[in-house]
Amino acid sequence: MSGQSYVEEVTYLFDEDPDIDEIGVVHLDDEHEAFVLADHKLGIAMAKIPAIHRQAKEMFFRAKDLNDVPGILNATRCMLLVCADFYTAWNARKTLISNGVFSDEVEMKFTRLVLTQHAKSIDTWAHR
Repeated sequence: MSGQSYVEEVTYLFDEDPDIDEIGVVHLDDEHEAFVLADHKLGIAMAKIPAIHRQAKEMFFRAKDLNDVPGILNATRCMLLVCADFYTAWNARKTLISNGVFSDEVEMKFTRLVLTQHAKSIDTWAHR
């Protein structure tokens, strides 16, 4: 999906398949690809993880400064999929739940997904 940011690409993939139930780190032969989606499983290219995290983190802080709720949700989703131990992102999501932006059921589904790859993430368990 050339031309899109990693956050936009993850957002698109979740829009296309809202039933994604597992994530994993994979090796992709095409160095230009960051994600692969098949059978409700999302593969994240190992080589792209640092760039995905960096870009999502920058987009998160920009969205947070602008109080851009969709931007916060999309950036934190992308960032937490590759690095679950970022308490500031979890707290931003918790604030949005408290403000009624989305339900705790939706967040429980997301935390279950994150835990498929980051089972020992203290921040994820604390948020849950």
